[in-house]
Amino acid sequence: MDALPSGIMKRLQETVKLMMEAGFEEECSDVYSKWRREFVEQCHWALGLQFQEPNMEDVEKWIKMCEVAGKILFPIERRLCDYLFSGFPLAADAYLPKVCKQLTIGLLSFVDTAITARSYLPNFLFNIVPKMYESLTAMSKECISLNLFELSILDYFRDVLERLDILNNFANLFHRNNARAHVADGGLHLITKQVMNYILMIWEDKIWRAPQSYRIVSGREKSSLWMLTARTIGFLESELEAKSRDYYADPALGYLFMIKNLSYIGEKAKYLKLNVDRIILDDDWFQQNTAKVEEYFSLYLESSWNKMLDFLKLETNESVAPGVVEKLMKDRLHFFNLHFDETCNVQSTWIVSDKTLRERMIKSIHTILLPEYGRFYDRFLHVFGDRACNYVLFRADEIENHKDKNQIPTKQVPDVDVNLVMDALPSGIMKRLQETVKLMMEAGFEEECSDIYCKWRREFVEQCHWALGLQFQEPNMEDVEKWIKTCEVAGKILFPIERRLCDYLFSGFPLAADASSMKVCKELTICLLSFADTAIAAWLPNLLLEVVPKMYASLRTLKWDLMSLNLLGNSVLLLDCFEDVTERLVILKNVTNFFHRNNEQAHVAYGGLHLVTKQLMNYICQGMIKSASGASGIVPHREVKSSYWVLPARMIELFESALEAKSRDYYTDPAMGYVFMMDNLSYIGEKAKYVKPYKDGIIFDDGWFQQNTAKVEEYFNLYLKSSWKKILDFLKLETNESVAPGVVEKLETKDKLRLFNLHFEETCNLQSTWIVSDKRLREWMIKSVHSILLPEYGRFYDRFLRDFGECASNYILFGIEEIQNCLSNLFLLDE
Repeated sequence: MDALPSGIMKRLQETVKLMMEAGFEEECSDVYSKWRREFVEQCHWALGLQFQEPNMEDVEKWIKMCEVAGKILFPIERRLCDYLFSGFPLAADAYLPKVCKQLTIGLLSFVDTAITARSYLPNFLFNIVPKMYESLTAMSKECISLNLFELSILDYFRDVLERLDILNNFANLFHRNNARAHVADGGLHLITKQVMNYILMIWEDKIWRAPQSYRIVSGREKSSLWMLTARTIGFLESELEAKSRDYYADPALGYLFMIKNLSYIGEKAKYLKLNVDRIILDDDWFQQNTAKVEEYFSLYLESSWNKMLDFLKLETNESVAPGVVEKLMKDRLHFFNLHFDETCNVQSTWIVSDKTLRERMIKSIHTILLPEYGRFYDRFLHVFGDRACNYVLFRADEIENHKDKNQIPTKQVPDVDVNLVMDALPSGIMKRLQETVKLMMEAGFEEECSDIYCKWRREFVEQCHWALGLQFQEPNMEDVEKWIKTCEVAGKILFPIERRLCDYLFSGFPLAADASSMKVCKELTICLLSFADTAIAAWLPNLLLEVVPKMYASLRTLKWDLMSLNLLGNSVLLLDCFEDVTERLVILKNVTNFFHRNNEQAHVAYGGLHLVTKQLMNYICQGMIKSASGASGIVPHREVKSSYWVLPARMIELFESALEAKSRDYYTDPAMGYVFMMDNLSYIGEKAKYVKPYKDGIIFDDGWFQQNTAKVEEYFNLYLKSSWKKILDFLKLETNESVAPGVVEKLETKDKLRLFNLHFEETCNLQSTWIVSDKRLREWMIKSVHSILLPEYGRFYDRFLRDFGECASNYILFGIEEIQNCLSNLFLLDE
C-alpha cells in the first residue's frame, strides 16, 4: 500500500466497490485472488526461501518462511484486503483465505512430507520437531488472528500440528528418561510404559470423540496417525535396543530386557486393537512384533543355555577307551554343574513381571534343556553306576524344580523408589497382602479383589487430602490456590504412590493393576476437574489475567502426570472431562493473549474497528463452526452450562466492557467514542450471525441478537444527543403568530442561523474523517440523521425565507440539497 500512489489505491478501491455493488462479487474475488496469489508467490521466490526436500537446509528455509508469512506477508495481505473491500467486511474475510491458501498448503505439505518420510533426518525427533512445532504454532496464532483459514485448511493445519505435537511430546518423554538410571534387573523401562500409555490415550481420545466420522483415508494413509504410531513405536524399539547394549554387560540380561519391553508393547497394542476397532496396527505388525520377541528369546537362549547344552553332548564312538570317556563325562558334568548353578543364581535376581511371559520362557527352557540333561544323566548312571552320586549334583527332577524356584522370578520386592505407604508397613505385611491378591486373582475373584482394594485406597487418598488441609469448595481465589496445590500433590506424590503400590500388590497381573489404580484415583481427579469447571462458570474477578493461566498450567501438568502413570487409560468420562475443561481454559487463555497483545496498541484514531474485535470474533467463529461440524471434543450428553458453548457470550460481554473503557480513554469527543462502540458492536453482531446457522441458535439466540441491536441503537441515540441535539436546538424558534417580524429579528434568529451554520459545517468536516467500516451501518446512520435533521431544518429554512424575504440569501449557507450532500459525506475516511 505504501509502494503505490494513493490515487491508484483509491481507484482500485472504487473499482472493487462498483463491482461489489453491481453484483459481480465472484468475478471481483477471482481477479483479486489471482493478482495477490501471484504477488505472494513472487515474494516467496524473491526471498530465496524455496523448500522441496526434507533436508536440514530446507528445514531452515521452511522455518524462516513460516516467520515471514506469519509476521509480514499475511498481515500485509490482510490490511490491503480490508482497505480495498472497505464496507464489505464479510467479503474481505471470505476472499483473503484464497490468497494465502496456496502458500499455507505448501508449508503444511512440507511438514507432512518430513513426518512421513521413509527415514527420519538425523536428530529429527530431538532437534527438528521442536523447532517445527514452535514455528507452526506461532504461525497458526498469527493466521487465526488474521482470519486466514477456510475450514478445509483449518482441518489440515490442525492435523499437521496435532501430529507435530505428538512427536514433540514423544521427544519430551525420551529426553526426560534419557538421564534415568538403567533398570538394573532388566525390568520394564519407564519410557516403554509412558510411550505406550500415551499412544493408547491419543487413539482412544481420537476415536471415541468421532466414532462415526473418523476414517483412515486410503489416499492419505502416509499422512495419518496410524503410520505415526508405528513409526513412533519403531523409534522406541531402537532406543530400547541401544539402552539394552549400554545398560548390561551380560548380553543375556539385555536380551531379556528387550523381550519384556517388546512383549509389553505387543500386549498394549493388542489392547488398542480390541478397544479402538480401527485398523491402526495390522496383523503384519503383530507378526513382526512376535518375531522380534522370538528372535531375542533365541539370542537369550543362545547366550545363556546353549553353552550348557554343549557340556551335555558326548561323542558316541565306541572305540574310545572307557577311562577316557569317564574323564570326559566327569569334566563335562563338572562344568555343567558350575555354569547351571551360577546361571540360576544370577537369573533368579532378574525380573519378569508378566506371569504369562515368565511361564512361557521357563517352559521353553525346560523343552530344550531337560531332554538333553535326561539323556546325559541316564548315560552317566550307566557308565559310573553307584559312583555317580559322587559327581551328580542335580537329578533330572531336581533340575526342573531348581529352575522353577529360582529362574526368572516375578517381582517379589518393592521398588527402590520412596513410597510412603510401602515403606511405612513391615515387609511381611506387604508380602502377605501380595499373596492374598494373587490367590484371589487366580481363584477368579478379580472383581471382588479390585472392589476391596479400591475402597481401601480411595479412603486413604481422601484422608491425605483432608490431612493436608487442601479442601476446596467455593470458586474464590483462596480455594483456587488450594486447588493448584492439590493438583501438584496429587500428580507428584499421591497418584505415583498409588501406582507403585498397585503394581506391587497386583504383580503378575498388569491389566488388573492398571484398572484398579485408575479406579482409586478417579474420584479425586473428577473432583479437581469439577472445581475447574465451576471456577470457569463462576467468572471470578481477574479470571482471564490470573486464574486461567495458573489453572491451565496446573491441569496440563496433572494430565501429563496421569498419562505417564497410565491413570487415564480408556476412561471416557475422565478423557471427556479433561478435554472439555482444558479446551475452555485454552479458549480463555487465547482470549487473554488477544487482550494482552493489543493493550499497548495505539488507539483507533478515527473511531474505526479495533483489531482485537476482529481477532476475537474470528477466533470465536472458527472455533464454534469447527465444533459444530463435529470435529470438536464437545460431547452431546454434557450440560450446556458446563460446556464451552456458554463461553462465547461471556467473552463478548467481557470484551464489550473493555471496548467501552477504551472508548472513554481513547476519545475526548464523546460522539467519536459512541461511533467507535457502534462500529465494533455492529461487527460483533454480524459475525455472530455468521455462526448462528451452524448451531441453530444455541450459541447466540434471538434474545442475544436483540440485545446487541439494542446496544447499537443506544449508542446511536447517545451519538445523536452529543453531536446533533445542540444543532437541532439552534433551529427551534418561538411560534407565537402575534409577534411581529421585527421582534423575530430581536429574538436573534440570525444568530441562531449563524451558530447552526458554524456547528453544522464543523461537525460535517470533522465526522467526514471518522470511520464506520460497515457500509450498511453507515447508510443507516446517515439516513437516521437525515430523518431528524432535515424536517427541522426545512421548517426553519421556510420560515427564515418568509421572514427575511430577499435578504435571506445573505445569511443562508446551506440549502436543503446541500444539507443532504454534506450528511452523505459523513464517515468517509475508510473509503
